[in-house]
Amino acid sequence: IKSDAIKKAVLARKTTYVFESSVSPFMLLHHIQQDDNRVYNFCIKRNPTFSFIGGTPERLFEITDNRIESDAIAGTRFKTPKIPISTIKKELKLSQKDQTEHQWVVDFIQTCFSSLCASFNQGAHSIIEVKYLLHLFVPFCGILKRNNDWLTCLKKLHPTPAVAGSPKLAASAHIMRHESIDRGWYAGPIGFISTKHTMLLVAIRSGTVINNTVNLYSGAGIVKDSDPISEWNELNAKINLFTQLFGGRK
Repeated sequence: IKSDAIKKAVLARKTTYVFESSVSPFMLLHHIQQDDNRVYNFCIKRNPTFSFIGGTPERLFEITDNRIESDAIAGTRFKTPKIPISTIKKELKLSQKDQTEHQWVVDFIQTCFSSLCASFNQGAHSIIEVKYLLHLFVPFCGILKRNNDWLTCLKKLHPTPAVAGSPKLAASAHIMRHESIDRGWYAGPIGFISTKHTMLLVAIRSGTVINNTVNLYSGAGIVKDSDPISEWNELNAKINLFTQLFGGRK
């Protein structure tokens, strides 16, 4: 970052919990849904011992006929009972670091939609609120050019700067060289595809359930002004949907 080779890299962490007996991914998903119904939940059971589960606030894109929608989400603040939510929202809006991170995502989607769409609209800047966190948010909506389909959109939009960094290719290469874990399905596109309706999410706030082991994944965008303690706390907060069910937060 100091050499200006990249402006942001989203680095991920894996946290492993081992239980005395097998974990039911569907029961875990049920409890997550009860705790926070403002996210997109998913569970894929690939075989009797492996499942991928999560609760993500981020929609990569949704296509209905030839209409496409996408969300620019970045910037994070933790909710705490000691500070009024209005104060936290104001801090997030005034944070130059978070605004810059979010603008990279906005600019990226603008560029993608300019290529993919015959016309598109960018919505107003706002803040979305989930169970433990607040994020900056801008919606996009457009009409796809003829012959552009879900696969064309996927190749353009994935990965976004929110899960890779900026510039995308340089940040992705940095992650491949230096990240110490295999992300597996974490941060990849997940959803459903049909001729009339396609929705793909960004599989963050997610983890694997393998017999009695739960591996939780979270990521934080590292930029020039990042504070190590704050970024580490953000990684913890992003898996709180799960860890609060386990009787503690680490």
